[in-house]
Amino acid sequence: MIKTLAIVDDELELEEIFSLIFEDLISQGLLRVAFFSEAQTLWDWLETSTPDLVITDIGLNGIYGTELVARLRMKAPSIPVYFMSAHGEDRYHAVMRELGVSRYVTKPFNAEDLLGLVEQDLQLRPMDSQELAPRFP
Repeated sequence: MIKTLAIVDDELELEEIFSLIFEDLISQGLLRVAFFSEAQTLWDWLETSTPDLVITDIGLNGIYGTELVARLRMKAPSIPVYFMSAHGEDRYHAVMRELGVSRYVTKPFNAEDLLGLVEQDLQLRPMDSQELAPRFP
């Protein structure tokens, strides 16, 4: 079954980068990627679609990523979410735990590591004996 990854980031050049990162999974029919540059477009899409994983930047134009996830949790409380930011993870520990955020991805990120995390969390590959990065408790 094809999995859907929703990515929310107002840096439009990242859409192409994410397409390249997930190109093999997309071409194999394992993954569909929906990229949103603003929260309202995501909300409209969520009226008819449900992603299997959401990756969102914390610093978005017009809405903070934490607010986006809080609102997402009202509609879909169990969808795994990754926060993405150029800032250190430490300052977001409490809010990540409160919102049930699964992982934190620091920009700039390593494309192979991100690919591995998404493959693992969406169960698109067999589980390795070691994770690339621990899930956030």
